[in-house]
Amino acid sequence: MLFVYITLGVVGFILLSLIIAYICVSLYASNRIVSWSMYPHFDTRAARKEKNAKDGNSAGTENWERKEFEVTMPDGYVIHGDTTINDPKKVVILLHGHGSTREGVVKYARVFYELGYSVVMYDHRAHGDNAKTFSTFGYQESKDAYEMFKYVQKTFGKDAEIGLFGVSMGAASSILMTQYSQEMNFLVVDCPYAGADIVIKQICKDKHQWNLLPLYFSNRGLKKKAGYQYKDVMVRDVAAKLTVPILNIHGTKDSKIQIYHQDLIMKNVKSYHETMAVEGAEHGQSVNVDPVGYRKKVKEFLEKVHQLDSERN
Repeated sequence: MLFVYITLGVVGFILLSLIIAYICVSLYASNRIVSWSMYPHFDTRAARKEKNAKDGNSAGTENWERKEFEVTMPDGYVIHGDTTINDPKKVVILLHGHGSTREGVVKYARVFYELGYSVVMYDHRAHGDNAKTFSTFGYQESKDAYEMFKYVQKTFGKDAEIGLFGVSMGAASSILMTQYSQEMNFLVVDCPYAGADIVIKQICKDKHQWNLLPLYFSNRGLKKKAGYQYKDVMVRDVAAKLTVPILNIHGTKDSKIQIYHQDLIMKNVKSYHETMAVEGAEHGQSVNVDPVGYRKKVKEFLEKVHQLDSERN
């Protein structure tokens, strides 16, 4: 009988040790996820400018007159950006991706500028010229985008055509921003994710932590440290309530945000919408892989938006 008790005790100790180890590994994984999402590897504007020049992304924009500005958010945080004037009654606000800066959307700004639009580019909070703080996967960034939209309305006038463009986190933020206003004329989004929950699940899977504990702990960690949870970044749910036209572009070889996110976002959209899948394009590279087709698609989409506006009026 003593032998049985000893055996059960040893087995119980081993099981308890395994459970504790499993929880510790899950906590470690969740902390890594929280750290990655809130503290990305930040580019500086100088580094991104250098990369743009090397890759040819800024070709044709070197002589743009970029007038810098600052906008103070309701919580006192200051956002830095710049404006390049073309047609003052046609404006697009461009939102960059996670860990990048406003220089990361110059290659997209060029597309709109060539189509006659004035371009407004700014750094997300915690990025570029802004003070370091938490990045929130689009939760706070979408609120900032709303304030930026109001700033652009005030600057250019409410009679101006104003659209939003975003890439990756900027794309998700553009869609999430429509919770606060749908006064914009159009949305063009490039490789947005359908929700923070799906992105985190994929990260867990990639790190061989495909289970509930890292998801649970990371969700709690984000709430505690940055004030938001996965449910606050449900892009696909917000997209289902869109009333403005949207064009969603995605690369077929995107390994960061797989192209199925495009389907998840667009399947319930009721407003006028179009999609484009760029064959062979990785994350944020669609405009580089097919610059002619990309520009043509954006141009045709905007022409359709103008047609719809004319029919309504």
